[in-house]
Amino acid sequence: MASAGTGTDDSPSVDVLRRLKSAEGEWAAKIAEAKAATARRLTSARESADVQLKKARADADRLLEEALMRARATAEKEAELAVLEGRSLAAQIASAPGGDLGPKRDRVLDAVLGEFRRAAGK
Repeated sequence: MASAGTGTDDSPSVDVLRRLKSAEGEWAAKIAEAKAATARRLTSARESADVQLKKARADADRLLEEALMRARATAEKEAELAVLEGRSLAAQIASAPGGDLGPKRDRVLDAVLGEFRRAAGK
């Protein structure tokens, strides 16, 4: 039924429709806010993951460089020891009776430095 002066219908059906429309608008706003909040959290999580990934890569690069430096130092020490051992053996052979190194030199160097020569040849 319509009010005489206002032109509005105050019937129960119209009132229910108004409340339904109002509730629908409220829920649409809540859903929009939830979507926006989720998008913000997702963006924040992605940014945080990017930062963590960059840090992990930097740490891995640093650890790799440290490991390479240690391996290089170890290899250099082993090479120095091999050279010292070879010189010592050469000195022993030279000081022994008949210690002419000429014919024995290549065998001694192969025995002491053979592994390094093979590795360098690869």
